[in-house]
Amino acid sequence: MKSIFILSVLIISLQTTVITNTIVAQVPAIKSPFSNGYEKGFKEGYCYNTKAIYCDPQVIPITPLPRINESDQYYQDGFNRGFQVGLDLQRVENGGGSISKSGISYSAIPKYKFNDYIPTLPTNAMVNVLMYKEELFKTRIQWVQSRIDGLTELAHALLDDDEFKEINKKIRDYFTSPKNKKELGDFADDWVINQISNALKSFEKEIYQKYKDELKEIEKTNQQSKFFKLLLTAYDSVYKNPALSLKLVEEAEALNFEHTSTYNIKTKAYTELRNFDLALYWVNKLISSNANDKSELRHAIISKAIFLGEFNKYSEALNLLNDPVFNDAEKLVQITVSINKIEIYYRMKDYKAALNLVDQTLSFISLSNSNLKNLKNEDLPRLKQIKAASLRELGEYQQAL
Repeated sequence: MKSIFILSVLIISLQTTVITNTIVAQVPAIKSPFSNGYEKGFKEGYCYNTKAIYCDPQVIPITPLPRINESDQYYQDGFNRGFQVGLDLQRVENGGGSISKSGISYSAIPKYKFNDYIPTLPTNAMVNVLMYKEELFKTRIQWVQSRIDGLTELAHALLDDDEFKEINKKIRDYFTSPKNKKELGDFADDWVINQISNALKSFEKEIYQKYKDELKEIEKTNQQSKFFKLLLTAYDSVYKNPALSLKLVEEAEALNFEHTSTYNIKTKAYTELRNFDLALYWVNKLISSNANDKSELRHAIISKAIFLGEFNKYSEALNLLNDPVFNDAEKLVQITVSINKIEIYYRMKDYKAALNLVDQTLSFISLSNSNLKNLKNEDLPRLKQIKAASLRELGEYQQAL
């Protein structure tokens, strides 16, 4: 019987393979195959041939160090040792041996020298259980390694570098957490492999979700780029073809983006089309949206004052042009404000106010000429025209001529 058992163990040892170093490196939380085999073997030996409905040892001994002829990387070696100790403990308990309250009485378990142990159970039964557990452990650890490799490749293919590193860290942390080190070491246990399987499915789902989110961001960026291209084309067309400009703005707005440039373009387009009602509506939108941009706000207020003048609302227009926002404006803006005020005074038939402001403005232009290259070509002739007309209305004909 002794020789048969030794021969069987040797045959099983030759049939098993060393657990690959890659899985140990990838999942450092896994116990050694010898330790897993020892714990499983102890339970099997302790419960072997018992008639109890539920059999579970109160305490599993700490895994001993492998003997000279055993390897820390062989599940079979650990299972064989554990099965032996579990079976011996069962014999001691059933034979009336002394058991401490804390569980196992190791002093009552026979001390065997290497190869002295002669099992009393059928050797074939033990060998069959051992082979099944060994194959199950080996198959499952290879499956877990394969799933981890697959998830790593999937993340690398679908995600950017930062997202890839993040998901890789999550997988590594899952297997290295203190809690999982304790609970998920035995791959031969169905509960353990189900827990790991569910966790890996969750990681896979997260990878695909991150990929979908990235696609949404890319699509959003592309749509935004298209939006601004349409606005740029619309702005370039606003004076040459205001109707086309409005159509392009509508296309841009259909992309569900918002920008104050749309208000500015619509204001200019409707002004060119002489539709002052809509021009006034959009310039009001522009003013309310540019409270923090002084330059844009000033130009919008000037435009609004011009529209109000078209509706003969001169007092409102003058109030706008006297807004404190113009106090520290650049010279060109100040001249533009003065020209619009002069136009309003002339329409109001307040020729003296118009004449005084024309003289002040012409003097200001004369002193600042070198810095006013962007002054419109028609501005100076228009000012002189209003001055001549105002003098005529005041009876100063010679001066007007």
